[in-house]
Amino acid sequence: MLDITMVGTYRVSATLHDRVSGTNYVRTVYKDIVVTDCSLAECFGNYRPQTNFVEDFGDFVAGGPRRPVTTGTIEYEYNGNAYTSANTNNWPLEDNDYTVYYHAIRGGRPEWGDIYDHTNDGRLGGMLIANSAHEKKTFYKREVNDLCPGAKYNFSAWFINLNSLQVLNNTCASYNDDYRYAGVTFIVRNAATGIAIGSFYTGDVSMDLRRNDPGTHRLTGWQRYGGTVTLPPGVTDVTVEIRNENPGGCGNDIAVDDISFEFCAPD
Repeated sequence: MLDITMVGTYRVSATLHDRVSGTNYVRTVYKDIVVTDCSLAECFGNYRPQTNFVEDFGDFVAGGPRRPVTTGTIEYEYNGNAYTSANTNNWPLEDNDYTVYYHAIRGGRPEWGDIYDHTNDGRLGGMLIANSAHEKKTFYKREVNDLCPGAKYNFSAWFINLNSLQVLNNTCASYNDDYRYAGVTFIVRNAATGIAIGSFYTGDVSMDLRRNDPGTHRLTGWQRYGGTVTLPPGVTDVTVEIRNENPGGCGNDIAVDDISFEFCAPD
């Protein structure tokens, strides 16, 4: 695993050696990795207006049914077929399906990682789970009203690539298909005009292979993404949106949790 913590462009290479019918073949492949600073603005004040929200998708009981998104809209198809303890994956999520559930395998697909929600509050919390479509569709969209023009707001969510080492090494190979990385864009729009005020792309987000290590903590792989916007004069209503940006196919399967939109209060 390559762990990069500094902003910059990195080039990695892999040299492949093969021998066929007495002839040696050598091929070197190069890939660039671009690392950017995607930190949110630091907010110093303590004021928390009622327009702030955090969507954690509620709690579940073990073995309970799947649920749809109720606080916003989504362009994916809801798959509500219930999980049963006799078969943890009777109705797996197909391309363009989503659900809200507490466990990626039991609520999603058997080849995904052993992943629980991000909130980690001692209960079986829900998360939005999606099998990404080939098209750029919206995972989550919600309108926020009565905001303060000229003020700063942070829009963010915790995001994870659901795919396991099995998907990378076996599933995609069995379908003779290239692996697709997960990637979404966070967008804040003027609700009246639909014009984007700010957008923030995660880039390619790989699975965290540490999840394959015994005893690994359940929160491994969750990362916070988003950005800060300053509302233009006269804008009091916005829509916040999380949209699939990378192509679907083998890979690009995600979960989103703890979506938040918060006033960035000054000191």
